[in-house]
Amino acid sequence: KMVSCLGASCDLAGGWLPPDRSSSCPGGEVWTNTEGCTQCSPGDFATAAMLACAACGAGGFSNFSGADACQPCAPGFFAANTGATACAACGQGEYLETSSGTACLKCPAGTFSEAAGLTQCAECPPGRSSDFEGTSSARMCSCRPETRLEEEECVPCADTEVCEGGRVVATRPSAKQWLELVEQMSLLEAQGETMARLFLQIAAGIQVNSSKASLLDLMDVYNSSLFSITFGDSANNIPAPTSPEVQDALEGALSVWLPLRSLLADNVDTVRTDGVDTSVVGAVTDSSSALYYKVDAAWKALVDDADEAGAKLNGLAVNIAERQRILIQRMCKDVLLVAHAVSLDYSFANLQSVVGLYEESGEGIVFGIRAAGVPELTDMCTMHQMREVSFYYQQVRPFMREVLNAQSSFEASEIASAVVGDVVRFVDPLYAAMVAAAHLYLNSSSASCDPLVTTTWNEWRALSLGICDTRIGLQRSLRFFMQIANGLAVQESKVELTVVVAKQTQLMRDLVTGNKMDDMPAPVTQKIMDKVIHAREAWSNLADGLDEAIQQDELPKVDVLRGLLLGNVLFEDLMDAMELFVAEAAVATVQSRILDLTHRQQFRFHQLPVKAYQILLGIHVEEAWRDLNATVTSFRQMRRDLVLGAPGSVMELKPVTNVCIARMMSKVFDTWYELEQACYAVARGDGSKVREINLLSSRGHSDMEAPSHGLERFYEGQWEVCENLTLGVADWTLLMAEVTRLAQLSQRVMSSMVAAQEGLDGDLTVSLAELRASLERLILGFPNMVPVQPTQALFRRILDVAAPAVDALASAVAEGAVARAQSRAGELLEVARALLRVYTGEGLQQEPSWPGQRVQLAMWQSVLAQKLAKEAVISVYNVATLGANMDATIRDFETAQSQLRDGGGDVPNGIVPERDDLLPD
Repeated sequence: KMVSCLGASCDLAGGWLPPDRSSSCPGGEVWTNTEGCTQCSPGDFATAAMLACAACGAGGFSNFSGADACQPCAPGFFAANTGATACAACGQGEYLETSSGTACLKCPAGTFSEAAGLTQCAECPPGRSSDFEGTSSARMCSCRPETRLEEEECVPCADTEVCEGGRVVATRPSAKQWLELVEQMSLLEAQGETMARLFLQIAAGIQVNSSKASLLDLMDVYNSSLFSITFGDSANNIPAPTSPEVQDALEGALSVWLPLRSLLADNVDTVRTDGVDTSVVGAVTDSSSALYYKVDAAWKALVDDADEAGAKLNGLAVNIAERQRILIQRMCKDVLLVAHAVSLDYSFANLQSVVGLYEESGEGIVFGIRAAGVPELTDMCTMHQMREVSFYYQQVRPFMREVLNAQSSFEASEIASAVVGDVVRFVDPLYAAMVAAAHLYLNSSSASCDPLVTTTWNEWRALSLGICDTRIGLQRSLRFFMQIANGLAVQESKVELTVVVAKQTQLMRDLVTGNKMDDMPAPVTQKIMDKVIHAREAWSNLADGLDEAIQQDELPKVDVLRGLLLGNVLFEDLMDAMELFVAEAAVATVQSRILDLTHRQQFRFHQLPVKAYQILLGIHVEEAWRDLNATVTSFRQMRRDLVLGAPGSVMELKPVTNVCIARMMSKVFDTWYELEQACYAVARGDGSKVREINLLSSRGHSDMEAPSHGLERFYEGQWEVCENLTLGVADWTLLMAEVTRLAQLSQRVMSSMVAAQEGLDGDLTVSLAELRASLERLILGFPNMVPVQPTQALFRRILDVAAPAVDALASAVAEGAVARAQSRAGELLEVARALLRVYTGEGLQQEPSWPGQRVQLAMWQSVLAQKLAKEAVISVYNVATLGANMDATIRDFETAQSQLRDGGGDVPNGIVPERDDLLPD
């Protein structure tokens, strides 16, 4: 309706009817008196009941006029403020999984988003990652540590590359360069000492011309090397210093070196012009020491850098090995200073310190220093080189000891003046050997050597003997140990054990390191090396227990048992090492095996008493009895194999045809037989046999040396020569008795064979075994029963005639050929009869009054009796193929009986009436 106005104002409220119409405006509009129902603006909203438009809350929006409600922001979008007319998309590196968002989230580390409005972030490509939130591109996903980006992929960084954030930011030495740098730096230290030593040699007038030439050459080499390492040398693949610390130390070394270089060059020709210029000598010595400490600081900083870079330098062992080179030069330098009496007391004290440090360090890098974390040397090639080092130091050491044993520094100076020339002579090869060894310590993985190709037979033999001697030494030490444990000859045994332990310790050391002085190489394969190292560790543990036994008055059984167990472990290791050695000894397999077998006989002279003492002490008695009997059996069998041959053995042992060797072996067995009896007596409780055992063990061990050498020579095609033995009639009678027994057994074998053919138990196997045993006694001899053959001719007759006859009979029996066996038994009978006659004749030559023919006939009559028994068996079982010849045998027997009674034939006289008791009824 129309409203009135008064002046410039109008009453608009009265212009509309009704005066309040807000409830009638639709949603999205609100009432105003001036304009009525009016639409809300974008970003606002109003419901039908609202009096005024309201702004959309954060996380929502309205994008048109007249909105009755706000819309929520979709996932990936957000509205941070109220009154939004649109939602903003999440940016790159952000995401939002839910709706109505008021702010986006940053992509977590390891993910990224490259587009706007994303609800999730993507994982970084394989091999890549991000260390921060909000990564907006896959390119921003950096490579993992020690990798770099290449063609959109992360690839491993090279050893020489320093990578950060997927990029190469610097370079560093390669693994090989680290090794070379460390070695070059250490070599500089040693070369600095070498130059001082050469200058002192010139001053002393020792090898002046060669020392000058060497010094000048070394000065040039040193100068070039120091500059290359200090500033880098790309032409020689030497990188620049790896850190400021290394750089500073090297520059400090240069500041000392350049004046020293001038000092050396200016005085090398004049230091002896008017006598030794001790002031110059002192200046050179002081400057070289200062140079050493500067270079050493650089070396330590370089090693720290290498450790930080993860370079493998073999740790303390390498450090010590490299220090040994320096100590070698210092030893020689200090001897020269002592000889010149330069700062005499100080120089003498230095020499004592350096020699002690060198020897302790040398021991440590070979056998390890557990407390310091220095490992034991286990690389075969490096050990062979350390053998060379030890050899040359063994040449130098006596002179060093002579100087160090002086009662005063003045006396030391006089001695040093006398021996310094000898010291200088051996220092250069010692130093060169140690340089090569240090290189192998640093580069053991690349070491290459083949001792199997370079080892001579003398070295093979020395190593073989080394293993053999350690086995013997072990059993000797256990023998004395068990005597102490049993309270037998205790003081004597302790003295002996002390000596044996010291010797065995040195043997075990030489077995690992080799000993060039004795022609013994280090182990020739890595397998043997590993085995002997384990054996030395076992000996070390056992030696501790043996030393305790020497100190104690009484040994607990538990300590004895531990000693025996450790001894068994060591023994097995040594046996395994010997087997490995023999298997590899291609150029000397036979000789090595012979040494092995003969030395087994030697250690059994000590092993047998150990088992007896174990039984006496009551430790694992049943097992010890088995071992005792097995040792006896093994010794006897080995004796047979070594002389008679063993065609089926590992090395095809052949029969020995030399009576001298058989005679030696017989002597050994005589002692062994006595030892057997003594040990069985001890095992049964008779401890009084201990001194007898000690005597027999030592004698047998010693006696076995001769046949060992003889057999070795025999297999090399050489011949032992010895004089014929002169036997008395008693010994000839024993030989006659044995050949008679051989003849009897030939007939008993036939009787047993016929019985067996008829299905009866004729003890054929036993008879054959006794036949062979009889033959063995004729070849080998047997204590108190059969002497060994006195001449080569008789020995060969047994081997060439009797042995084949026995083999032929045994072969026919084995084949079941009765007729052939009967024939072979007859042949053996004739062989035995002929031998019986020979033995009789030899006895009569020795003693013509001896009734040898009567003895022979009486013995043969016993053979005829056995033959008659055989004929009876044949007759009883009517073996037609044999044709019993009983009548002829009876006639032979009766004829022999008549001759024995009345004389006749070869028997000159009958039995006198007073001795008719000798005749059978």
